[in-house]
Amino acid sequence: MPTDKIPYVFPGPVMDASVPSTALLEGSCGRLVGVDGRYRGCLRKFYGMSEVKDIDEISTGIDANNGPSYMKAVTFQKRGTSSVYRGFVISWDEGNDTTNLALDLFYTLDNGSNWSSHEIWAQSSSGITTTTEIDVTVAGAFLLVAVDGKATKTVYYKTSALTTVSSGPGVYDATLTALTDSDTSAQDDSSELKGDGVYNVAWRFYDSTRGIYSALSDTVTLTLDLFKFAKATGSIDFASGGGDSGLLIGGDLITIGSRTYGVYDDPHLLLNFEGTDAATSTTDASDNAHAVTFGGDAQLDTGVTIIGSSTLLLDGVGDYLSLADHADWDLTGSAADNWTASTWVNLTDRTRPEVIMGQFEDAGNFWALIHVPGQGLRFYVYKDGSAIIDTGYSGEITDGNDHHVAVCKVADEWGVYKDATQTDYVQDATTDTLAGALIIGAHNKGNEDFTMYSETDPGADVAITSSKITVTNADTTTATYVVRDMGVNWFTGDFTHRLEFELTTLTTAQAAPIVVWAVADAAADVSGWGDFIWFGCREDNNDFLEVRDNDGNAAVSSAFTKGTTYFATIAMDVSAGANGTGQIVATIRTGSHAGSVFDTLTIDRDAGGDVDYRYVYGFALDDSDINNRDFTGFVQNFSLSDSAYGDYLKGNMDALQIVHSNIYGAAPVVGVTDTFTLPTLPVPDTPATTTVDVTGLTTLLQHTNALANSINGDTSAVVTASSGAVSVTLESKVRGATGNTYALTESEAGSNTDDISVSAATLSGGGILTKILEPHCKAVMNFPADDAVISGVSTFAGFDALFDTVDVFRSINLGDVVSTEGAILYLEQTLSMPANEGAWDAPLTVTLGTKLDEALPFQITYDPQKDIVLAPPQSGTVGRYQKITFMAEATGVDSLSKTDYDTVHSSIEHVSPEYFTTFNRRKGDPEEGRPLRFLNAGDAMLILEPNAIVHVFKTTDLKPLVYTVLHRNRGLTGKGAAHVVGNSVFMITGVGLAIIDANNGQMNLVSAANRVLLGSWLADLPNVQSCYDSHMNASFFLNPTDSEMLILWHSTKMISMLEGANFVTCSSTVDITASSNKKTRAYFITDTGLIVTPDYLRAGTGTMWGLATGTTLDGTVTTASAGGTNCIDSGATFHADMVGCLIYYTSGDNAGEGVEITSMAAGNLTHNATTSAIAVGDRYAVSPVPFKGKLWPLQIRQFGQETVNPFLRKIIKGMEMNGY
Repeated sequence: MPTDKIPYVFPGPVMDASVPSTALLEGSCGRLVGVDGRYRGCLRKFYGMSEVKDIDEISTGIDANNGPSYMKAVTFQKRGTSSVYRGFVISWDEGNDTTNLALDLFYTLDNGSNWSSHEIWAQSSSGITTTTEIDVTVAGAFLLVAVDGKATKTVYYKTSALTTVSSGPGVYDATLTALTDSDTSAQDDSSELKGDGVYNVAWRFYDSTRGIYSALSDTVTLTLDLFKFAKATGSIDFASGGGDSGLLIGGDLITIGSRTYGVYDDPHLLLNFEGTDAATSTTDASDNAHAVTFGGDAQLDTGVTIIGSSTLLLDGVGDYLSLADHADWDLTGSAADNWTASTWVNLTDRTRPEVIMGQFEDAGNFWALIHVPGQGLRFYVYKDGSAIIDTGYSGEITDGNDHHVAVCKVADEWGVYKDATQTDYVQDATTDTLAGALIIGAHNKGNEDFTMYSETDPGADVAITSSKITVTNADTTTATYVVRDMGVNWFTGDFTHRLEFELTTLTTAQAAPIVVWAVADAAADVSGWGDFIWFGCREDNNDFLEVRDNDGNAAVSSAFTKGTTYFATIAMDVSAGANGTGQIVATIRTGSHAGSVFDTLTIDRDAGGDVDYRYVYGFALDDSDINNRDFTGFVQNFSLSDSAYGDYLKGNMDALQIVHSNIYGAAPVVGVTDTFTLPTLPVPDTPATTTVDVTGLTTLLQHTNALANSINGDTSAVVTASSGAVSVTLESKVRGATGNTYALTESEAGSNTDDISVSAATLSGGGILTKILEPHCKAVMNFPADDAVISGVSTFAGFDALFDTVDVFRSINLGDVVSTEGAILYLEQTLSMPANEGAWDAPLTVTLGTKLDEALPFQITYDPQKDIVLAPPQSGTVGRYQKITFMAEATGVDSLSKTDYDTVHSSIEHVSPEYFTTFNRRKGDPEEGRPLRFLNAGDAMLILEPNAIVHVFKTTDLKPLVYTVLHRNRGLTGKGAAHVVGNSVFMITGVGLAIIDANNGQMNLVSAANRVLLGSWLADLPNVQSCYDSHMNASFFLNPTDSEMLILWHSTKMISMLEGANFVTCSSTVDITASSNKKTRAYFITDTGLIVTPDYLRAGTGTMWGLATGTTLDGTVTTASAGGTNCIDSGATFHADMVGCLIYYTSGDNAGEGVEITSMAAGNLTHNATTSAIAVGDRYAVSPVPFKGKLWPLQIRQFGQETVNPFLRKIIKGMEMNGY
């Protein structure tokens, strides 16, 4: 690489040194100050700094007292998220006590828009001084903070905020107190300890977030001596000669201990309507627990009772219950199975049709159980608009008494029952699977499905979907209509219909109607209807809507707007009107059915007018029209109700059930009116805790098997059961006399009570001691009290902060071994940390025996060599390399196994950065000194010591680290005087500035800096700090004592100085405030807590402290200061941020001199005294970047040697430089 005239390359002449005239190049300088050395062949001034953050804005007081003494720029992940913390770890004088400094993290999560602080070491009694060694490293989402003589801290995001804990197990690296036996060892069928077992048991803490264990507790030996006690027994016997042939029937109950087994058909739905008065919710008491929605004002009523303490109250004007579609009420899905849908009702109106219950897919697909006054109960099923199953009407309810109503299905036979008496019958094997809600107390037929309507459309002008009829350019002279046959006299009595329509275009005036709704007695065009009521439009000079009946009664609207969608509600009241024979009201709205009223049309029916209609029309034309007119429009969302619901029940209901069986026990019979005993189910709060399903079972053996299966399938059962031909044998699950207390009773339903008997009122025979060892035992162990986990040093708060889990280990059964020492311990259980100290000291217990001995070898094993986790050493030096944490051993350690010159590192085999053991250590050498820094460069790491440089290399995860001493007697002069750039380490050694290639260990010296480093800086080298900035591509070495910086410009291989750099320390990390293009930046902090970085964009004020615009940064003194302590400029605007920075005088007797500003007032900066008095007119600059150049001194030969000819005139090119 050719040598530049400006500057010299790193190995060039030493700064400030004299050089031979033959080595002098034109335009070269011996010393440059304040130069931006990124550029070749020119002298460009170092622009200055820009502010990153004034820490005083986050934590007030940092600029008071003695300010900061340590800073490390850091970047680490917010654990479990993609966010990143960026900021600074800073020690500072918070309490005006330099022997107890605070150590805090100041950070941002949003590129500097918002800042927060987090306390790592509190100021009070911290013991941290301005000279205490501190170091910080990052392991992914964990920030490790090492302070000499103090416990290393880990900072990480936990649950909802940053937290700080002692690294590793903290004080819990000492043996924990052993578990104690609570003397509750006992037989337990679900446990796996042996009655004569001998087991070693121990425990430890674990933190799943940080991967850290505590030390293991002392081991306790658990010895069991448990023999079997006989279990209590009993039996349930069935008499084949009984009135029910020994078979179980509905309502039979058997109680065993606290459990009751009921012979009930397991209901698919069971609504007992139990609750408080006016409650608007209830629960499905069946195992299916279907959600029930209350509609309208439906509520529970304690004023009227039928079976329980409350009923369901429906007011008949909008009240209902609904349950989402489910197969549990698919009554018509098969012609082979059995169903019953039943309930108690008390009807208080009985003047109109009322729906008791039904499943409604739409108006043409549903099943329903209804009651019609004058006719009675009816069960019927519609499929695609036609009835497929219909029992007809029977069993009318004519009083206000309670009645039990039901529909029962056995295969393809259907019966309707009132008060357990069959009132009607039909046999029909037709099936249909519905997809609709179950509605109680109303129907929910919804909008009409137009695909179920008949269409007469000779001109092919009509398009139909399920919800919409669209007519396009229909010829009004044709017989075009869309109609549905609803059955004879379907529309009888009051009704309310709703629809939406739009009449888009209609050409040529004509009186014949265009109908969008009608009810009539014939299926034809308008002229052939006979009796009818229609609603539609006519165009006769004006556009208007009209409602008309066959008697000529009509009402017309004001002019309507074509192309507007209207919402019509058409209501019939058969007892209203002037003649008391019916009234039709058509209410027309815009926007919605709740929108603004466009018009209301009312007609009264003539006396004797027809009110019974069979057909409903969605659209119709009158072929009597003599003009060929084009019509376009649509009808949609057509409902035969004022809402989706109708035919509301008024009264009370109770005990509603749907069961997949026939509750009456016999199939419906044609032509026979059979009376049965009212079923005992459903009842409020069914007494059986477990149902015995005997559906379809006909033999005694099948019934005993069903009972035994129900008992054994009950997880809360107190016995096990085995079935025989005519009995079920019971055995208590627990051994001992406890089983003798279990009650054993039976209760038979119906008139026959001689089918079931029990052996005794309780089980018996339990508690007799045997000579057989228990094969299944458990043992409950107590944990020590929180303050005794480690005697004298532990509390719940201490280990709760460090760990989230408790691991319990045990050995396999050691049997008759002489000694239990050294038994292998397996992880049997993991417990979550209790919520608080009280829960720990309750006491916290663990039940052993959850795993078979044969399964334990497949669990985690405690390794007494690798699982001994130690607290990291209390030193101030830490670093990371290849996922391993390195630390210097604590000071004052001196033994055969370790000294304070050693390097220790975390486990290679574990991912936790805090996993330190006794085995991972490099023995140090007093001649090398204690490790000062661990720097990761390239694929290796360097340990920098005062008198040596050690190379560290990791080959694989399975092999030990390789340590190689590269250089002796050339170590690091000060902890902060080294940093990494690429795969090289730039550091100040005892022989000057050096560059170490971490890959091969080669050292290159930058001798050009020696005159400074080994001259004026020599005494200050231990205090020198360094960092790197990738935007400037420069290494900075800061001498805070002299407020100077030595800068190595990597792009030009040039060295320059920076004076007036009165910073405390410096550090590097990825750009903290940039939103993109995040490169490594250098950060400097002042003794007032101001953090700045080089202003590489030259966008600021060009000052050393990055002072803000809008203030006076240079000017002229207006009032003299004889003592040289005040810069008074009456017209200046000074700022408090100037306190602490340097002010330079650029003219007068103090020209070139810089002093520190100590206070500020309006137009007056007080500073340290200058050498001379300050005069009016003296120029000054606040926090400038001094810019200087110094020529090389020339060598003059003497003592007989050739000298420079004093008479030879040399032409030297001039140089102009502007300072500050």
